[in-house]
Amino acid sequence: MAKICQVLPQAVAQFAAKMPSGRPAPGTRLQGEINAKEAVLAQLPDLEKSGILDAETAALRRYKLRGEVADLHQQLAQLPPVNLQELSQSVSIPQFWLDLSEPERRFFFREFIRDIQILRQGDDWRIELVLVF
Repeated sequence: MAKICQVLPQAVAQFAAKMPSGRPAPGTRLQGEINAKEAVLAQLPDLEKSGILDAETAALRRYKLRGEVADLHQQLAQLPPVNLQELSQSVSIPQFWLDLSEPERRFFFREFIRDIQILRQGDDWRIELVLVF
């Protein structure tokens, strides 16, 4: 916990400095793609009623579009929070960790762990946590 409180703000500052400023956030692009595919989904009943698409083609297109929308939602869920810098400031306060319940603390902590190394030298055991940043 102490390591996260110490290192996370510096890591986020370096990450933010590397991000291009004029480019839209990936979440904005993904949400735009989701909206476009949902707009096409909304048009399918009208295209079917007007005879442009038959029922089988419309059903197949609907199935494919819903799968693509689900994939985009999954990608969106995997993105870091919009304001990563603000979140890192909150998470880097030791009191934040103390106010969490044990399951909440484990959940947050898992987000930062890249690897757990168990080192053994004779009878001595040492566990090292390699953090994401």
